[in-house]
Amino acid sequence: MKVLLGIDGLSYGEFQKCKPQAILTLFNSAFRGVVVNTVGLHPSPSWESVLRMKPISREGFLKEANELELPTIAAAKLVNVPLTDPTTGEVSLPYNNSISYVEEITKVREAIFMESNVVIAGVTALGRMKMEDPCPVYGALDSLVKEVALKADDFIIFSPFGIRGGKTEKYGVYISTLPRPEEHETVKLWDVGSTFLEAVRGS
Repeated sequence: MKVLLGIDGLSYGEFQKCKPQAILTLFNSAFRGVVVNTVGLHPSPSWESVLRMKPISREGFLKEANELELPTIAAAKLVNVPLTDPTTGEVSLPYNNSISYVEEITKVREAIFMESNVVIAGVTALGRMKMEDPCPVYGALDSLVKEVALKADDFIIFSPFGIRGGKTEKYGVYISTLPRPEEHETVKLWDVGSTFLEAVRGS
C-alpha cells in the first residue's frame, strides 16, 4: 500500500509545541525535510502542483474535479483532496468550519484503509478551522499518522503550507519512507508528487 497524506497547515513549529508522539518519532526515524510553497498559499493550486508535478499559478478552488487530469497517478484513490470546495474524492467535505476535525479525520481514516493499493488523501482541519489551540487537532492527527506509518509499505506525509501562531506560512513538513530528491535542499510541491509517483511505479 502506498499513501500520500497531505495535511494542510501542519507546521514544524506547532507540532514541536504540541508534541504529537508518532509524528515526533517519525521525525527522528524517517526521511524528513521542509516543503517550500512557491505557488501561493491557497490549498487548491498547491495540491494541483503536487498532483500535476509542476508549478501551478492560479488562485482559488477548481470548480470541478474533472478539470484536473492526472494520467500519471490515475490508479490512485483520492480522498478529501482540497482541489475543489467541497473537497475531491471518496470523502468530500466543505472547506469551512462546518465539519469538526474529529469527523473529518474519522472519515479520512476509514477511506484510506478500505481496500486500495494507492491512496492520495488530505486532512484540512488545521487549514480551514479557526482555533486558539491546535494541539487537540494535532493529537487526533497523530493517531492517523501512526496508523498510516504502520500499515503502508511506503508513505509521504507532507503539508503544502504551515500555520504557525494562526498565520499561514510557506513552509510545510515532509516525512516519508522515501528520501527527498535533493538531500540538502527544500522540497518543492511538485517534488512531492514525482517522488510518490516513483514509489508507485516501483511497486
